[in-house]
Parts: sequence; structure tokens; C-alpha cells
Amino acid sequence: MEGVVFVRKKLIAFLLSLALLTSIPSLSQADDSIPVLLNGEAIHFEVQPFIEEGTTMVPFRSIFEKLGLAVSWDGEAQTITGYSSDLEIRLQIGSATAIVDGKPQELTIAPEIKDGSTFVPLRFIGESSGKKVIWDARNHTVLIRDGLSNYLENTLYITSKNLTYVGDQKDGHVSIYSDGKLVFEGEFKDYKINGTGTLYWQGGQKYYEGQWFNGLMNGIGKLYNEDGTLWYDQIKMSDNIIGGNGSFYLSNGWVYKGELVNGTATGIGKYYDPSGALFFEGESKNFKFEGQGKIYFTDGKVLFVGEFHNSMANGEGIQYNEDGSIKFKGLFKDGNPVIDKVATQEIGINFSAEPPVLDSSIATANAAFTMINAFNEGLYRLDKDGKVQPGLAKEMPKITNNGLTYTIALRDAKWSDGTSVKAADFVNAWKRTLDPATKAQYSFLLERIKGGEDVTKAKTPNAVKKAKDSLGLKAIDDNTLEINLERPVAYFPSLLAFPVFFPQKMDFVAALGNQYGTDADKVIGAGPFKLVKWNHGQTLEFVKNDNYWDAMNVKLNKITVYIVKDGSTGLNLYASNVADVSELGADFLNLYQGKPDIVFKPELTTSYLMFQEKKFPAFANAKVRQALTLAIDRYAFIKKVLNNGSAPSTGFVPNGTLDGNNQSFRAVAGDLTEPKFDTVKAKQLFAEGLQELGMTSLPSFKLTSDDTVTAKKTLEFIQAQWKTNLGIDMTPDPILHMNRVEKQSKHDFDAVVALWGADYNDPMTFLDMWGTGGEFNEVDWSNAQYDELVSSARNETDPETRSKLLVDAEKILMQEMPVGPLYFRNRIFVRKPNVEGIFFPSFGVEWELKWASVK
Repeated sequence: MEGVVFVRKKLIAFLLSLALLTSIPSLSQADDSIPVLLNGEAIHFEVQPFIEEGTTMVPFRSIFEKLGLAVSWDGEAQTITGYSSDLEIRLQIGSATAIVDGKPQELTIAPEIKDGSTFVPLRFIGESSGKKVIWDARNHTVLIRDGLSNYLENTLYITSKNLTYVGDQKDGHVSIYSDGKLVFEGEFKDYKINGTGTLYWQGGQKYYEGQWFNGLMNGIGKLYNEDGTLWYDQIKMSDNIIGGNGSFYLSNGWVYKGELVNGTATGIGKYYDPSGALFFEGESKNFKFEGQGKIYFTDGKVLFVGEFHNSMANGEGIQYNEDGSIKFKGLFKDGNPVIDKVATQEIGINFSAEPPVLDSSIATANAAFTMINAFNEGLYRLDKDGKVQPGLAKEMPKITNNGLTYTIALRDAKWSDGTSVKAADFVNAWKRTLDPATKAQYSFLLERIKGGEDVTKAKTPNAVKKAKDSLGLKAIDDNTLEINLERPVAYFPSLLAFPVFFPQKMDFVAALGNQYGTDADKVIGAGPFKLVKWNHGQTLEFVKNDNYWDAMNVKLNKITVYIVKDGSTGLNLYASNVADVSELGADFLNLYQGKPDIVFKPELTTSYLMFQEKKFPAFANAKVRQALTLAIDRYAFIKKVLNNGSAPSTGFVPNGTLDGNNQSFRAVAGDLTEPKFDTVKAKQLFAEGLQELGMTSLPSFKLTSDDTVTAKKTLEFIQAQWKTNLGIDMTPDPILHMNRVEKQSKHDFDAVVALWGADYNDPMTFLDMWGTGGEFNEVDWSNAQYDELVSSARNETDPETRSKLLVDAEKILMQEMPVGPLYFRNRIFVRKPNVEGIFFPSFGVEWELKWASVK
């Protein structure tokens, strides 16, 4: 549900900000320095701290001595000991087990010697010494703090050191110094602090400002962070304990206003997000929502009202839509409505990318094709075995004229608005796709229709009209479509199931212009479902289309697609029964190993690097491209990053693709085209390529990808491989999926990590895209011999000869390497065992839901 995602994202942001109070996140090792403050005073390290696997490592002697611990070092045993009268911490180089007061404790990372200096994990040492260790994200600083009471004991109330008092302690203004540092200034009466006064951090910054009585903080006051920003405001202190009604400020902008008990949000209060918008009001306990409360949309309208436990909706509650209408009323568990999905026949599905646009003419992304396939339909639809079944067509096509003419009878089908689907809806849609003004990258698929290429190549409006009028496509009547092809295409019925060949309700399309396909109310289909809501960046909501010709066999009433880029968030939605289908990343595979939820999805999908030759001229050199490809250990990449059944590329056309002659294309082509990992050859090619270019080094460039977790890990892996194996510095550039697709279509990139999934099961779907000037030749590569081979294969009627032509074309592609193959993608999903009938096609779309149901 939309509100669920909204609440969950906001809660994650808030709870993470609280987590920062006790943890230090992973940082880049490229940071020049990591300041560390102890009670506001900077700790000087002779050797700079560094980050390793998310843990801040610091020189041991400096931190131990600053924390008041004596130090001993046993060189023979490689043991460090920090000790005082009441604490002993013993660590050993290389050991992840520490001994604290005689008891073993595990470390996140072992102490180590680096460049002659011994480093220990800061957080562990600080917390073992009774301190709080906090990451100040705003100032990129580690804060080590005593609790307020301990700080007062060690400064203002200290008896082991001489304090210096300046002023009239009987009845006047007094400043107190400890070791020459100002720790307090304010009013005294009868030799005790009474009145208003200010306590200071050891670094000289304000700590507390407010009222005192009898030497203790009593009354209204404020607490400050080391950087001078407010920590608590308008609090009521009682014998140095924070209470009353006040405000608590987090470093990332979140604010709590309400009742405080011992410094924590406990009682009635309100939480505001960094923009100042009210997010929650109600009961809290220790900064967690506990009891009755309300959560708000950012515009101030109520999103949820009801019972909370552990900061999530648990118990009775009401969830509202943004217009104020009730979305769900009833029982909630862990933030989610408790819905009987068997009774309601609804499911949730996680999806990693938002579709850029839902227009079947201009869509290019799998995300778009998958959603379009849910709310619309073509003449045919593929079943779970990949076989062609009649969709809006009444029956299989009548094929005549030596395979060139297809006559197709339409069934009595309706659009979701109840109007009839006509043969002209196919004719007009396909002409729109072919029209150069539409700028449809997939128009080349329709060039198989006689005269189709004449339309795409027409230069003037008159020429376009003339070419359209001559197109081998016509509606004989409202229920009969005739298609004439340039040449026989054996897989053409399968191609007609692809969304580019879906019909369009042209009066609806024309009325919307370039807004068609951009929102839920700007699409219409004749498929099994209707898109009724599209909350961009979060969810798409589909409901059953009662006007669908086969509605009686569609069991699902509702589908909610959650846009989730992070695998852990997706798995959280799956585990809490919000989502019923989710891709399973390698990090979580062990959680479901051997369980019935696991679904393996073999795909006809290849992943590869694209090198843009015009925007980055150095990539016009084949040896540079080859070097970059051969310098990547694809087997290690599969193991370390994916671990999902994907296979290192042995060419460009993936495993499972048929060659058009009932043979496996990869078996026919062999592994002669495999771009094998070879650092020696990669270095040689790189040096030769630079010499040919007249360069001594490769200019800086960006490698662009989607911004999912897996895509980011891919960039990190490739960056490390190129740095280690070729000495190249590359800048990772993760961006939104829709932005990456747009950049590719405009040829506006240096290099990009791309994926291409088959539109139909034939090598042509992977090879014809690299022809000179092709819509998807986004690298601007050109090779006349390659063009001739692909063109010949298009016209060849003998399957064996055609297969050989395509094999030879792939060999040229792999020799020139305008694209660098990475892997053939396979994926692993989890699906609730009681969700039946859903299947995951190996090509075309992500999943098929027409026959799905909840048992």
C-alpha cells in the first residue's frame, strides 16, 4: 500500500538518524582526515585514523592515554593492554577477540600494524571505557562523550584536581577553571552554583546554558552539541537529569518536541522531519512510537491513526488516502495492514526500477514493457512454456503467400473503458511507432512489415504520409487485420506478443499528446488489469479489468508494485507480507536456501559495457576497448557481486538463445569469441592503444549505471579491477534508471553498464542493434562487414546459412568490442508458496500475472 511505503521510508530515515547516536557509518578511505573529539576537545593523533570495513581505526597509544588508561606493549606476544584501577582492555594484533576485565569480546575488525603504527578500533575502545561514541554526520567527526552525570563528575565536581575559582563565591558571578580550561561561569550563592550559569565542553564550547540550584542543574535550560548547534531546548532539569517538555534535535534535521524522561522522548510528543513537516504525534517511549498516535502526509493530512508498538503500526488503526478517504480500517502488524489476501485476491510485487514512460511506441525498458503487458495486450500472449496463445486475436494467424501475408481475425474485445478494440487500433498504433516524428527506438522491429523501413527513413511529412499509405498493413474490417512482410519471419507470431506491437486507442493518445503514458490516468489498455494509481518513485497499483475479454479467468483483483532499489528493504517488505514476490540478492540467499519460496529465473539477457566513441574519442580505438574488457575478472565478479546463477559471458548472445535452426546459438558459435580475463594481454593492448592514439594515459571518464545496490557494487568492482590491472582512474556515476536510459538514447555518456534482454528468442534480437546508425547503436560504432552479415541474415531463408551469418557477425562484434560483455544474467526470486500461476518469462517481460492467484 502506498502509505505503507511512505511510512516505512520516513521511519527508516528517522530510526537511522537515531542509530547514528551510537554508531559510525562506513566512510571512504579517500577522506583526508577524521577528527575525533573527546568531550568537545580534539584528540591529536600523530598518524591519521582510517576506515576499514566501516570501522574507524586509530593509533592505540593516543586513544588509550586520552581516555585515562596506562599502556603496555608486549612485542613478543604482539599484545596491547590499556588499564586503570578499575578497567583492563587487552588486544592482540590480528585477533578479532579482545579481553575486557577478563572476559572475551568480539571485535568487528582486529588490531593491526600499518606503516609501523599500531591501530585499534575506536568505537570498541571508547565504549569499553564507558563512553558514548557518536558519528556526527553534519561535521564528519567522531564524538566521544561521557554521559552528562559523568562529565560533571569529571569536570565541575572533580576532587582529584584543583579547580580554580575566579569571582565572588558567596554571592556573585564566578568562573571555574580545570587545568586552565573554563568549565563553568555563572551565578553563585552561599558557595554553590545558584541561578543562571553555563557549563562548557572541554574544548571550550557551550554545553549547558540555564538554571542551577544548590550546585546542580535545576530549572529551564538548553544543551548544545560540540559544534554549537542545539541538542536539547527548553528542557526542565531536575538534579542534572533531563526532563519536562522540550525539544530534542538530531544532527540530520529531525526534531522531537514533547515530554522527556531522563533525556529520552517518553510521553506525548511530536516528531518533525528535516523539512519541518509534522510526521508523527502521539505517545513515545525511549524515542520509539508506543501507544496511540498519528502519522501525517507531508502536506499535513492524516495518513494513519491508531496503535503503535516499536515505532510501527501494531493493533487497530485507520489508514487514509491523501484525499481523506479511508484506505484501510482494521488490524495492523509491523506497519502493514493485516489483509486476507486469499479472500481479496491481491498481491504485492517488488520491482527495482520505475518505468520511464508507459507508451508502447517509445518504451525501451523492461520495467515499461512489464507494466504495459499487465494493462494491455497484443494479438497474442506467451504462456508459461513460451508458446504463443491467442490474445486479442481470436485464433492463430492464417499465413499465406509463402509466409509473407498474415491474416488475423480479432475477437470481440474491449478497451478498459468499454469501447471496442478494432483492427484499426493496431494499424494506427504501428504507423505511429514507425513515424520518424515519434522517435521510437523500437521502430526497427516494425520494419519487418513491407514498406516499414520506407516510413522510418522518410524525410518530409509528405514522404511519411506516402510511405504510410503504401505500408503492407491494413484493417480489412473492424475485426480483421492483414499484415504483409518484406520477407518471411519464422518467429513473427511470437514477436506479435511483444508490447511494441500492442494496439493504441488513438483518440485517447492524440488528446494527451506527449503526456500519454506518463501517469495512471494517461494510459488505457485492453489487458487483464487496469493501472489505477502511479505514485512515482514508490508504487504502481493495478486492479482487475472487468472489460477484459478473458476476465472470468483472471483471479487477481489487485496488484501493487513497489519500487524498491535496496535488496534489504525489498526483503523486509517480503518478510512482513507486504510483498509476495521479490528478487533475492546474493546477500540474502542463505535465508531462503532450501525453502519453497525460491524461484530460479533463467533469462535471455546479457550485461555489457558500452563505450561511446564520439563523446569519448579514445574509445574509438578498438585496443583500448579490448583492454578494458579483458581487464575485468568476470568469474570473480559473478562470485563476489551477483552470486545469483548468472554466468560469465562467452560472447554477446546469451545462453539459451536458439539460432533459428533449432540449435543453441552458443553451441554453434562456440567459445572462440569469449572475452577471457587476461591482465597481461589487457596491459599490452592498452599500451598499444594509447600509442596509436598518441596518448600517455587515458583521460578521466565516467562509468554510468543504474543506482540500485547491485549496480553500485558493479561500479565499485569494475573501478577496482581497472585501477589494479590497468592503473586507470574511473569515476563511478550511478543514476536513476530512467535517467540512464535517457542518457543512452541521447548517446550522452562516456561508458555505461547496460543490460539487453531478448524481445524474441533469436540471435537477431541481440545483433541487429549494432548496425551502423541503428536506433540502439548508442556507441556509434560502424563496421561495413558486420552490417553486410546482419543484412544478409535478415534476407536469408535457409536456417543453417542464416545461423552461420549471425555467428560470423558476433565474431566481428567480439573482435572489435564496441561493447564489452560482462555476464549472461540469471536471477533468483522469492515468491510466497500460496501465490500460484505467476511465471517469470526468460525474455520480453519480468513476470506474467494473467493466470496468477492466491490459494
